[in-house]
Amino acid sequence: EGKLLGVLLVVSTASIFLKPFKLQPLTVILSGNPSAGKTSAALFATSLFYKSDSLLLTANNTKVGVELTMADLNSMPLVIDEGALLSSNVDLKHLIFMVASGKGRTRGRKDLTVDTKDIQSNIFFTSETTDIDEIKRAGTFRRMLYLVIERWEDFTEVFDKTYRAHRYYAGCGADYIRFAVENLDVIEERLAIETEGFGAKYSDIAGMAENLYAGIVILELFYSERTNKSVVFNALRQTINDILE
Repeated sequence: EGKLLGVLLVVSTASIFLKPFKLQPLTVILSGNPSAGKTSAALFATSLFYKSDSLLLTANNTKVGVELTMADLNSMPLVIDEGALLSSNVDLKHLIFMVASGKGRTRGRKDLTVDTKDIQSNIFFTSETTDIDEIKRAGTFRRMLYLVIERWEDFTEVFDKTYRAHRYYAGCGADYIRFAVENLDVIEERLAIETEGFGAKYSDIAGMAENLYAGIVILELFYSERTNKSVVFNALRQTINDILE
């Protein structure tokens, strides 16, 4: 149907290509009306790879805990609730830059060496009060995807938001990973063709565009192989293009 839940699934899937293709990690900010299903949609997308309810970062997390969880995921996508940043004193702008750089804070060890945690994941951040103008002035716009959600139907009309699918099903993304390992050269070649000229077309947000296209490329190739026919998510691709524009 090409709605925003599909975009979140694309971002979640793209996370597994951040390391092999050296893509820019991305923070997706879901802002807007309360009870629109922002967290449920993000959990649905991340449940491709694990039972995401168990790793939802909430107000009980410290600043170090937020970074360590992100580092331990090893490219798996993650959902961070607004309360997690408030309680841990992590600034949203800092989070966006940290995710985009792929590195956590540098800390000294007792032996005088330094330790920097690698953070290579696409992150979903859910909020009802994000001051987007302040964030934009900090130059973060090219490192984040900002989506305003008014109602659940912005995500999907395939199922009702009261059906918490992520609580019952998780892990099908293991098949995506297996497919990626076996077909990495094919995926990389297709991605290079799809993103040719993105530097000129999208300028400052080319890294974001390449990230999104990595997700949609593998999904199209994966399901083309499974169905023995060419699969192109036309409506979803158009939605992604509209968002980038």
